[in-house]
Amino acid sequence: MAQTNTIVICRGCGKKLSVTNKEGSRRRYALCPVCDSHVKIKDSAAAGLPRAIYLEKATAVEEHEAFREDEKTKVLVKAECAEGSRFISGKPLERLKTLSAVRSIREEDEALVIEFACDHLRHETGAEVSTDEDFMWDLDSVLRKVALTSKLDPKSLRKDSAEVVRSAWVEPWILTGGKIEARRHFRGCVIESVNFKALECDSDIVFEDCLFTGDVSIESDVARDERTGATTSFVSRFHQKLVFERCVFAGNIGVRNIVCDDGVLVKDCTVHGFVQASDLRAAQDLIIKRSSLRGELDVRRARIEDFSLKFSRLGSRVLGSELRTSGETDFSHAFFCGSIDFHRAQFRGCDVLGANFLAPAYFLGASFSGVVRFGLDYHTFELYERKGEQLLSLYGITRLAHLVTRVSADMDFSNSLFEQGLFFDRVEFGKVDGERPKLSFVNTQFLGETHFDRIEKLDADLDFTTCVAEELTFNASRIEGRLILDDAFVKGRITLAGTEFGRDSTLSFYSASLSNFSVYQDIHLEKRDESADVSGRFSLVRRWRQAKKTRLFYKNLIDDLESADDYDLRIRGLEDTSGKDLEIEAMNRSIQEFVLLKESFERRGMGNEQDWAFWNLSNIRCDRDFEQSLQNRNYIGAVLAKLKYYVFGKAFGWGIRLGNIGITSIAVILIFAFVLHLVGLSGVKIEYDHVIVSLADTTMPEKVLLSFHSFFNVLYGDWTPTETAPLLKFALTFESIVGIVLTTFFVGAYTRKVLH
Repeated sequence: MAQTNTIVICRGCGKKLSVTNKEGSRRRYALCPVCDSHVKIKDSAAAGLPRAIYLEKATAVEEHEAFREDEKTKVLVKAECAEGSRFISGKPLERLKTLSAVRSIREEDEALVIEFACDHLRHETGAEVSTDEDFMWDLDSVLRKVALTSKLDPKSLRKDSAEVVRSAWVEPWILTGGKIEARRHFRGCVIESVNFKALECDSDIVFEDCLFTGDVSIESDVARDERTGATTSFVSRFHQKLVFERCVFAGNIGVRNIVCDDGVLVKDCTVHGFVQASDLRAAQDLIIKRSSLRGELDVRRARIEDFSLKFSRLGSRVLGSELRTSGETDFSHAFFCGSIDFHRAQFRGCDVLGANFLAPAYFLGASFSGVVRFGLDYHTFELYERKGEQLLSLYGITRLAHLVTRVSADMDFSNSLFEQGLFFDRVEFGKVDGERPKLSFVNTQFLGETHFDRIEKLDADLDFTTCVAEELTFNASRIEGRLILDDAFVKGRITLAGTEFGRDSTLSFYSASLSNFSVYQDIHLEKRDESADVSGRFSLVRRWRQAKKTRLFYKNLIDDLESADDYDLRIRGLEDTSGKDLEIEAMNRSIQEFVLLKESFERRGMGNEQDWAFWNLSNIRCDRDFEQSLQNRNYIGAVLAKLKYYVFGKAFGWGIRLGNIGITSIAVILIFAFVLHLVGLSGVKIEYDHVIVSLADTTMPEKVLLSFHSFFNVLYGDWTPTETAPLLKFALTFESIVGIVLTTFFVGAYTRKVLH
C-alpha cells in the first residue's frame, strides 16, 4: 500500500499541514493538531491530491513568522508551531482591531494578549451642566487584558462540566432547548457570541473580564406546528444569577422574555450596543452598576424586584413603559444622556440621589408606592452632616455634595401617583440651549408629603395643574420660573417659608382649593424692582410703576396681553383665545385668585393683606363687568360699572382705603367752597361772627371754612344764613349728606383697621 506525505492548507486555521496519505485507507479525514479541525477529502482535492487517496494523519509544519503576507487576516496565537500544540487561530484579526474597546493585540510568550478598555464613570461634582460631552463626562478608561492560550468549542461543555473556562477563545455558543445543570464561569475569555433559546439552567452563569465580539442573546423560543398552525412557547429559565462583570460588549445584550429567579447583574461593563431586557421575569433584581451603555436600555414590561442603575452612564434612551418593580429602584449617581420613558410603570421606593438628567424624563401614569427621593430631606441631610463619612459610605461617595441631583431637561409626571412622599430638596436645575426645564405634575396625586425645599435656584417651571396633594412645601428656596397651581386641590398646607421669587417668576392658582396657603403679599406676590440702587431708594415714577406689578400671572395678563407666552396659554387651554375674550377670561381667573387670597389672609388675621386682596378683587370685577357689558352692547350696564368703579372704588376706596376717603372729603369741601363763591355773587347775606355780611365779601379761606362746617353738618356757631336762598340751601344739604356718607365710610374703615 503506497504512502505519501503531502503539504496541504487547513481551512480551519490556515496552517500548513503535512498529511499522510495511504491508498485504500478507510479514514476520510485527518485531525488538524492546531485547531482540531477535520481536514476532509475536499481539502486534499483542493491541494491537487487524487480523490482516491484518503487522509489519515496530519502534522503541523513549523513556521517562524507570525503572519504570512496572504494571511494577515488570520489570528495566530503562537509563531512557532509544533506537533501536539494547541492554538487559537482562524479568527479575523481585522474584526478585533475594529472594535473601539480593543487597544492592542500582541504576542506574549505562548499566548495572544488582547488589551481592551472598560469605560468607567468617575463621579465628580461642582461642574456646570453643559451639553459638551467631553466637558460633562470624565471617563476613566480602565485597561484590561486577556491572554488567550486555548480555543474552546462550546459543544465540549458537557452537561455535568462545572469547570472555570480561562483565557480561551470561545466560538459562538448556540443552545436551543436543553438544560445546563452545572455552573459556568468564563474568566478572561474572548467570546464571539452567545445565543440561548428555550434553555433551562440550574446554576448560575458568570462572565468575568470577558470581551464579547458579537451579540449576547438569551430569549425564549416559539415552535409552530406545521400541520395545525398552532404555536407553543418555550420559556428560557435561569434558577440562579446571570452575571456579567468587567466585560466589554461590542454588540448587544438581549435577555428578552425569560425567567431569571435570582436576577441579572451587569457590573463594571461597557456595552457598545443596546441592552434589551423587555418582558424579563426576575424574582430578584436587575442591577446595572458602574457600567457605560452607549445604546438604549429597554426594560419594557419587565417584572423584577430591585432595579438599579447606580453610577452608570446611559448614553441613549431608556425605555421602561409598564415596568413593574416590587423592591427598591435606585438611579443614584446615574448619568442620563438620552431620554427616559417610564409610561405606566410601577415602582416601590425610588432613590435618585446625585443623578444627572441631560434629556427629558417621562413618568406619565407611573405609580410610586414608596418614598421617591431626588434629594435628602432636611433632617436626614443634617444627620449625614454630623455623622460624616460613616453614613456617606452607604452611598459609595466621599462628600455630601455628591448627593445633589442635577436636572437640565424636562420631567413629566402627569397622571402619576405618589403614595408616600416626594423629595426634591436641594436639587440643582440647569438650562440647556437657554431654556429652563419644565416639571409637569398635571393631574398627579400626592398622598404623602411633597417637598421642594432649600433649592438655591429653582430655575424651572413647576406645573401642578389639577393635582391632588396632602402637602406642598417650597421652603427656603428661590423660585426663578413659574409656579402653577391652577385647579389644584391641596388638603393640607402650602408653605413658602423663607421662599424668594426671581425677577421673571410668576404664580397662578385660579380655581384652586387650598386649605392653608401661606403666601405673603410683600414677599411672594409683589414684584420688586431689582434694578434699585444699594440704598434701596426709588424715584416716585418707579414707585408708582412698581405698585402695579405683581407675580400673579393673570393679573399681569390683564395689564399686558403681550406678556403671555405660548407655554402659559397652552397649558390652560387658551391658545385659541385672543383680544377681549382673553382679557375677560384673565379677569375671571384673576378674580378667583384674589377671592382665595382674601380668604387665606382673613383666616390668618392679616388685615392689611386682606384689604389689598379685596381692593384688587373689587377693581377687577368692575372692569370685567364693563368689558362684558360692552361686548353684549349693554351700554347702560357699562356706564353703571364705570360709575361704580369711580364712586365706590376711587372715591370711597371700597370702604377700606382711608387715604381715598380723606382725599375725596377734601375735594368735596373745596368743590363746595367754590359753589359758595358762586352763590355769593348773587348777593346772598349771612350772619358771620354775629355780623351780617355779604357772602361775596368773605375770603376764599373763609369760604373753605364755611364749606368744612357744612360738610360735617355744623350749621351753628360761626355763621348762619339770614335770608332764603334755594341754591344755598340745596348746596348745604347735599354737602351735608355727602359728608355724612364719607364720614361713615371713614369711621368704618378706621374701626376695621383698629380691630385688625
